[in-house]
Amino acid sequence: MRPRQRILGNKVAPLLSESIMNKAFEARSLIQRVLQNNAPYLDPLHFLEKLHDAELIFLEVVENDELPNEYAITIPSQRIIKLRSDTYSSAFKGEPRSRFTVAHELGHLLLHANTVPQFAFSQAPSNHPYTEDVEWQANEFAGWLLVDPSYKDLLKTPRACSIGFGVSLDTARHMLEKIKRL
Repeated sequence: MRPRQRILGNKVAPLLSESIMNKAFEARSLIQRVLQNNAPYLDPLHFLEKLHDAELIFLEVVENDELPNEYAITIPSQRIIKLRSDTYSSAFKGEPRSRFTVAHELGHLLLHANTVPQFAFSQAPSNHPYTEDVEWQANEFAGWLLVDPSYKDLLKTPRACSIGFGVSLDTARHMLEKIKRL
């Protein structure tokens, strides 16, 4: 039997979950200061818009046909994030999947500034360890950015986590399992 292959992204320098978690917590703290909001529900899109307005990054909303196979792409070396218009609209409305996508792209921007020039979800199988996978790293960052384990009241059930942090039930379940192992 052949081992199952993951459909993820490019190989990059390894990062452990704990290191990514700490970077996400630092980013969360910065976002809360910039947005002047310490609520558990974090708005990564509003933060990206603030960075764009301050000309620290370039946030571009593009038509869906410009990114037919991706929800978004990030070019960390150029500080560019391109969001498909439907992804932007959904994230603006607070839809969990699109909010996660925005947090994921912020992860690429912060974690991969000195690595592969462009990141977009790839359909090519990969065989490298998950800690060296660019998409796994960005997903890990997004989860820790959006779900803060210090809000104990929101960690009692997947539903409470999902509603309180604005993440999908799948993300809530996944993060609650990770938090139990801390």
